[in-house]
Amino acid sequence: MRDAKRPVGGEVRLETARREQLELVPTNIDDLIAADHPARAIWSVVKKLDPSRFVEECRSRGENAGRPAIDPAILVTLWIYAAGQVVGSARELARLTRDHAAYRWIRGQVDVSDHTLSDFRVGHGPALDSLLTQVLAVLMHQDLVSLERTTQDGLKVRASAGSSSWTAATPR
Repeated sequence: MRDAKRPVGGEVRLETARREQLELVPTNIDDLIAADHPARAIWSVVKKLDPSRFVEECRSRGENAGRPAIDPAILVTLWIYAAGQVVGSARELARLTRDHAAYRWIRGQVDVSDHTLSDFRVGHGPALDSLLTQVLAVLMHQDLVSLERTTQDGLKVRASAGSSSWTAATPR
């Protein structure tokens, strides 16, 4: 009689990972995040704001050649949401727009490169900072975010201080 726990002869058969196989997964972009996700709140606030300061210099108009410009609401929302997640790098933000559900939802299938994100941030810095302040104020007023816990990094920068200012004073 054969022992049930004893393997029968032949080579071991294993099911291995098939990472080269394409996987087609239909996705409804709107279902990527919950209805009460903070990205939705930021998007709804940004869409109510006047975008004119971001589209004044846009050359994609009427019958002019070239692809359409990216809706500034997408770029603003990406940067505001990223700021809340402590992401300040355009390259990191561009990676997140491909890999992270909330960022994918914000961009809504619009391709956004790190170059575009960086150019937008640099070109509209003061306006974007002002808008960030306004959006945070609205979200705080609606009790969607709280700034109860704020921190300062405490980094010491030498700048033009003399070396004596970095040592404790000793009594004479």
